[in-house]
Amino acid sequence: MNTSAQSLRQRAEAQLLQASAEPLDALDAQLPANLQRTLHELRVHQIELEMQNEELRSAQRAHNVTRLHYADLYHQAPVGYCSINEKGIVLEANLCASTLLGMKSVGLVGQPFHQFLTADAADTYYLLSNKLAKTGETQSDDLPMCRRDGTPFWAHLAATASRDDGGARVLRIVLSDVSARKQAELGRQRQLEELEEMVVQRTAGLKQAESLALSANRAKSEFLANMSHEIRTPMNGVIGMVDILQATTLTPEQQRMLDAVQRSSLALLGILNDILDYSKIEAGKLLVESLPTDLHEVAHGVVQLLSIAAKARDVHLSVVVGTGLPQHIFSDPTRLRQVLLNLMGNALKFTTTDVHHAGRVVLTIETCLLAQGGPGLRLRVTDNGIGIAQGALAQLFQPFTQADETTARKFGGTGLGLSICQRLVGLMGGHISVRSTLGQGSEFTVELALQEAPGDAAQGNGTTGLVERRGQHRTPAPSVAQAATTGHLILLAEDNEINREVIHEQLRLLGYACEVAADGVIALAMWRSGRYGLLLTDCHMPHIWL
Repeated sequence: MNTSAQSLRQRAEAQLLQASAEPLDALDAQLPANLQRTLHELRVHQIELEMQNEELRSAQRAHNVTRLHYADLYHQAPVGYCSINEKGIVLEANLCASTLLGMKSVGLVGQPFHQFLTADAADTYYLLSNKLAKTGETQSDDLPMCRRDGTPFWAHLAATASRDDGGARVLRIVLSDVSARKQAELGRQRQLEELEEMVVQRTAGLKQAESLALSANRAKSEFLANMSHEIRTPMNGVIGMVDILQATTLTPEQQRMLDAVQRSSLALLGILNDILDYSKIEAGKLLVESLPTDLHEVAHGVVQLLSIAAKARDVHLSVVVGTGLPQHIFSDPTRLRQVLLNLMGNALKFTTTDVHHAGRVVLTIETCLLAQGGPGLRLRVTDNGIGIAQGALAQLFQPFTQADETTARKFGGTGLGLSICQRLVGLMGGHISVRSTLGQGSEFTVELALQEAPGDAAQGNGTTGLVERRGQHRTPAPSVAQAATTGHLILLAEDNEINREVIHEQLRLLGYACEVAADGVIALAMWRSGRYGLLLTDCHMPHIWL
């Protein structure tokens, strides 16, 4: 017995029991037990039938109410509804459809629908109908139609297909009057045509201006590329030589100073990269990564990089790490370090210590709840420096903009750093804001999504690990002849003398022998000799054109 039947049975039993206080009367008690059970079953079944009849009557009443409600909704709808058979005859229509077509509902039924289509609309209607038959998907378009008395109007028609009880195909049409919208569109079209005429008249001047702008942009890109190469080459030489020097035996004090030189060199290279970063950001070509990052190492590394500048200005520099903060997160360590260096560098630049004022800059790292509801990382750089006027805050993140005209003369800078910070934070999916009071200091806040990362894969600045790796024993580099015999000789093609020396020494420390070529043609000839197992080459070698 299913649940519904069981429930009906239980209710019938309960009603029978309630109707009679005694389960059996005197006459029933004289009947055999099997007849008593049969009589009981008949009474229960009778009650069940009565209950089912009452439920059917209730369902019928509800159905009638629903049908009337549907009829009201159907006829009072603000859009027209029509049902059309395969011969195009209207089978059913609501009040709105009849009004749109200028007829009464009763008179519209049985009429051919195509009589309300203009000659221009007929082809479109039949194309929609055929496409609907092929795809089964709803088709719609704006059609010029006319009412029974010939009055034209624009209608938006949407058609779907279904089957009636006999299986015949029926089109369900939804109509709405869009004459006002079409008139507005025609007016806008006329305006567009007038504007297009004006555009045509100015095309020659705009093309000339565009050509000049493209030329200027190409010149800027070439300049940035050339300057980037010219600046990076000596910087790479400095960083490379520091790298080689760190592999030698040093006293702890020498190691500490050399580590500071290395970090400063890398920071300077990052600052030089700001020029290219801004250009890439403007072109939409700068990408950020999501790597396991040692947050504490990045933060303390930034403070250590700025410690010399802070000491020179007699400004107390500190880091405050909140509770519950993971050691490692997913982030872009390079861009995160770049943002912190910029914000804290600015804070140091505008903060000093004198007899009446002890300067301080604090980096606070803590968790937060983002506006979207997810876990967040909040980085706050707070200083008690000169502060920023309220009127200057709105334009503070604009490129090449500073708080006032005297800032660049007094403190230096191009006004590009905060704009880059804002763009980088945005690329990392975060938000940067500022609060400041003139004469009291400023607070820059960066909020980023917080995602904890496994500690064994974190990306720090790598100085400690690099020193440890350099302390490992390595096999001495073989001679050139030995390497050539075993097929392990490396050909180094590099036109810059310093870079050649750096890479040559780095390969030697790694246990490899190499020969060098300072010219592309010479390098190609040497490679073709077959002596080498590997070629390391600069991207742009002299006398080689691809």
